[in-house]
Amino acid sequence: MSDAKSDRVDQVNNVRKKCDEIQVKPADKLSFALGILSLIVGEYLALRHPHLFPHLYTLVITLLIAKRYPEFAAEKCQLFMLDFCYFMNLSTVIQINFYPTSLLWFKANYVLCTGSLLVAMVVWQNSLVLHSMEKMTSLFLHALAPLTLHLLRWGVIPCEAIQSDDFLSPVELLITPFLMYSVWQVVYLVIIELVLAGKIRKDPELVFSLRYLATDKNNGMHQLVTSIMRTLGVMGREEVFNPETAKTKIIFIVAQLVYTLITLLPVPLLYSSYEFSVVYISAIFGWTVWRGGMHYYEDFRERYQVEFQMKKVLEKKE
Repeated sequence: MSDAKSDRVDQVNNVRKKCDEIQVKPADKLSFALGILSLIVGEYLALRHPHLFPHLYTLVITLLIAKRYPEFAAEKCQLFMLDFCYFMNLSTVIQINFYPTSLLWFKANYVLCTGSLLVAMVVWQNSLVLHSMEKMTSLFLHALAPLTLHLLRWGVIPCEAIQSDDFLSPVELLITPFLMYSVWQVVYLVIIELVLAGKIRKDPELVFSLRYLATDKNNGMHQLVTSIMRTLGVMGREEVFNPETAKTKIIFIVAQLVYTLITLLPVPLLYSSYEFSVVYISAIFGWTVWRGGMHYYEDFRERYQVEFQMKKVLEKKE
């Protein structure tokens, strides 16, 4: 009898633990409210006061990155903030606020943001989950810069330097963006391989992109690169990545470059066709909304199951 009672107590405690795990926290409520507010304010400014939209973008992205740094530092993953998406947001913020008439810089930002950053929303499975500040930050990091540049390109945000009949020359499509990308890659390697090399070697828990991609076997990019390298004979059938070796580093540097170049394929059409640009961006943003909807569906289903389990346990207890 006492064993049965003990089992019921354990069941109740387990279910209550699950309830606590899915409990909505004050921070979640705040994130949800701020997420909704940012969407409303963003739409209002884009439609009624578009010249203010770049300032909203600058404010939001600055606050989100400032909030993220101490959180990442506490988890020893602050070096993720050296990634390309952060670099491109920095480049975009500086250009639109301090050099708004620099057409060459604008085009380089446009090419890389509507290319690499937009596709990254799909690759890294961003989702519109309003109550999660982490997910909303990741989403905005990839979405706001391309959106702002899209609005500038098509005159929604007025800029005298950008004409509606403008186009991308081969230099503007490939050479200038490649030079900008190269600057980021060189700075990244100097910091990781020289400035912080000793600290990284001493602390295996310190996480950054290359170490994460090379060790996380469940990551889609890891699996894809591994498959390609083994198919090409660059890696043996049983060989695995080691983030400390030059071979692994070179492979992922090249993989990142190839990915970036592939993402540039639709950019000329995006820059020359307003209709295609709207459809393309809407499709990617819509995909993140769908993923967010699926997240809420799974969350609601889990809550229902926990409540159902609690009800059954309480009925047995009675």
